Amino acid sequence: MGILSKIGLKKYQDTWTEVSRSKFESDDIDSIEAMEVVASQWGISVKITWIDGEVSFVPCSKEVSDVCIGDIVDPAKCFLVTLRRGDKTCEKILF
Repeated sequence: MGILSKIGLKKYQDTWTEVSRSKFESDDIDSIEAMEVVASQWGISVKITWIDGEVSFVPCSKEVSDVCIGDIVDPAKCFLVTLRRGDKTCEKILF
């Protein structure tokens, strides 16, 4: 019995599967003041500042590699990707 089996690591059979990829619609784009790449507890995320002053954070897809913290992102060039694993879903941004 190895050390990993002794500490009770969970094993996952399912992987995240992409179920949709959508461009931001004009209504969405018009309501966004800025999108900035930031560091977060999930790795690289996008901070969305809305025209009304609200703020949202969406993790970046692992496919995103050519950005730096502090970069400003054009929402017209972004996709919202929905992933599913079992009965759980999550959204990520891809650009």
